[in-house]
Amino acid sequence: MPRQYHKKKLAWLDLAGREPSRDAALDQVLHEILRQDAAERTFRSALSQIPCLSSTPHSLRVKAGPHPVHGTLITIFLTRPEPLDRTTLVAAIEELMSRYSFAYVVTASGE
Repeated sequence: MPRQYHKKKLAWLDLAGREPSRDAALDQVLHEILRQDAAERTFRSALSQIPCLSSTPHSLRVKAGPHPVHGTLITIFLTRPEPLDRTTLVAAIEELMSRYSFAYVVTASGE
């Protein structure tokens, strides 16, 4: 097993709080968890660069999950968007997300 792969596997196991195993299915599950976590952090960071989201009191939440066709689905949750602001926010988010090949959904709620 290459050293770099071994280090990654140990990092996955450390995140999951598990002991090392030779189980390939466990490796696959841990890989998927880390990939979704990285996607959430990456898109949360990219979305926070949108001026509408960084300068207003919107609550932004990003969740990554499995998608049957595209592999990963990014769900973007916005809370407290004003009715007029909602259109602007969704347009800005769609412009940013069009740069990526991930499937995504924008959900805006008026909590």
